[in-house]
Amino acid sequence: QTITILNQIDYPCFIFGNVTTPNIPYLKKLKSFAHNHITFIINEPREKLLELLSQSKIFFSASKETFGIATVESIASGCVPIVPDNSANKEVVPILGCRYESGLDAIHLINDVMDSDNEVILNILSDHIKNYTYDKFEKNFLYSIKQVMV
Repeated sequence: QTITILNQIDYPCFIFGNVTTPNIPYLKKLKSFAHNHITFIINEPREKLLELLSQSKIFFSASKETFGIATVESIASGCVPIVPDNSANKEVVPILGCRYESGLDAIHLINDVMDSDNEVILNILSDHIKNYTYDKFEKNFLYSIKQVMV
């Protein structure tokens, strides 16, 4: 699904991830399907991902996240997330204009974000991800435990 959507985008796109030996044939299949503006960055260190995020305008995902740590990291790096309107994405990305229902919706959102400065969206998202700091997590977790113990 990711490649189907990104094949319809007129901007350079990067797919970053790790691939184990048994999955190399699948990677080759994906590469053969991808258009030339899509670059695969495989088995690179985390520092390379952070560098790529810092230079990117958008973080795109087609997966159903159970939490969305990659999405939070992308927002912290200054990217506008474009994610499916499902699962944890609804909590992590509270702006409807950053979530999509269909591939066509995703394409429109990507083009809209690429054609805008997105400062207001990034400010809202940057404030929102402060809820996911270690200290806030610990504080909320301890509060929840105390409520159960009472």
